[in-house]
Amino acid sequence: MMFTTGLVKMAAAIAVCVGALPGQAIQLRDGSILVGEISAPDDDGFTLFRTDNGGVLELRWDHLTESSSTLIRTALGLHNTEQDEVRVTAEVFLYRNAIGTINEVQGIEIGRDETEFRVRNRGTVYRIKRANLQGLTKRQVTPFEIYTRQEYYNMLLGEYAPGEDADKHLALGDMLTRVRAYEFAGTHLEKAKSLGGGRQPRLLEEKIAYLKRRQGAAEEVDSLDGIRVATNRGDFKKVEAMLEEFVQRFPESKLKADFERLKKRFEKQRDEKLIHRVTRQWYKQIGAIATRQVGDGGLSLREAQAYATRGMSEEIVDRVAELLEIPAEEVRGYWNRRFDVRTASASQSFTYAVGSWVLGERAILEGTKKGDEEAAATSDSDEELQRGIRRIQEARRRAREALQRQRRSQVEKLTPESWWEDAAPSVRRTFLKALYAERSGDLQIGRPFVRPCLNCAGSGRDAAGSITGNQTRECPVCHGTRFKRSFTAK
Repeated sequence: MMFTTGLVKMAAAIAVCVGALPGQAIQLRDGSILVGEISAPDDDGFTLFRTDNGGVLELRWDHLTESSSTLIRTALGLHNTEQDEVRVTAEVFLYRNAIGTINEVQGIEIGRDETEFRVRNRGTVYRIKRANLQGLTKRQVTPFEIYTRQEYYNMLLGEYAPGEDADKHLALGDMLTRVRAYEFAGTHLEKAKSLGGGRQPRLLEEKIAYLKRRQGAAEEVDSLDGIRVATNRGDFKKVEAMLEEFVQRFPESKLKADFERLKKRFEKQRDEKLIHRVTRQWYKQIGAIATRQVGDGGLSLREAQAYATRGMSEEIVDRVAELLEIPAEEVRGYWNRRFDVRTASASQSFTYAVGSWVLGERAILEGTKKGDEEAAATSDSDEELQRGIRRIQEARRRAREALQRQRRSQVEKLTPESWWEDAAPSVRRTFLKALYAERSGDLQIGRPFVRPCLNCAGSGRDAAGSITGNQTRECPVCHGTRFKRSFTAK
């Protein structure tokens, strides 16, 4: 309750007196609220001249609560969060060029007809033939990746239409400072000053001082802009080199706080992109590696089962590391974080198909709704009825064995190993993928489900080929197990 009341008082104080009165409220992380005059604010902190006891405090922004820091920094034009980075929407056209390579152009679509699209980027118009178009998406970028500085300034000028309004000139100057168009920002901040400073003259002076500090670090600003552009484009190797170069060129940088924020943003974006890439490649390599293993034809069923639960995982890691050119030890870390990125993981379908019988009936039904239903039916049945059923089943078993003995001289009974040896590569591949997914521990498994064997409709018996018209044999497809096991996994 005290915390809520403190926030209300702080917000009210800021709303009433920012830029107009020397008193300003701040809230520290311990919950206490101080009132005073903020002086010399920069990206690291500020000096507070307290109005209650005349004391002077040197404070960093991280001494304040996050909400208090955001409110005050925004009022002072010191934007310290990623959402304060001005972005615009660019349309991204993917097209195939004359030699068959896929290229892209990002910009603003300015027209289209039956044969082509026209896209403008930084004053240049690109024409893309419809026949060559491979895809059209959108991307959030910084303004000067698609506009010239003059184009974007003219756009803002029309939007703000400051006229002789000092406050509008202040707002426009602030926006131009945020996008680092300092050559235009100074004009409007000075114009606001010449018009009397508007309703917030103190805030205007702070913004002019802030702009001058930025203008004194033009080379550093340009370097940071280059890092932003490369980060937006996902060129991570280039960004790493540029970050290192910045540290070497500007060891005493005036924009150190900006650099650190940009570095954190790069690391976050790089990690998210790599998590996405690793996850997608991991899914892809499950199929690719299974295809290669069964194609070689050297694995017995026993070896395939051991490989699926142990060796396949390591081979996937090594292959993904090779493809993405990152250390193998990082691959599993990114894979384990796949649920941290909303769009990275996706449900993959797996099935043992006709090979389900190799698992055995109990393993096929394990964890499935059908298995639960059958277990409940068995437990709820009368014990005497169950004994009768068991006697019938035993009699049927003896009859089946007699039939099998009759046919043994003609047909050799199929074993899991002989099935594996004779199975088509596509069948072995499907089985190996499912076995890896369910038993390696690498994937998160959804609830499995079963489908009836199509040959016997889930009965486990097959009348075709029986010796007498009223006798049946074990289904030659499911081998009496009745079902095929499937599941999804991420």
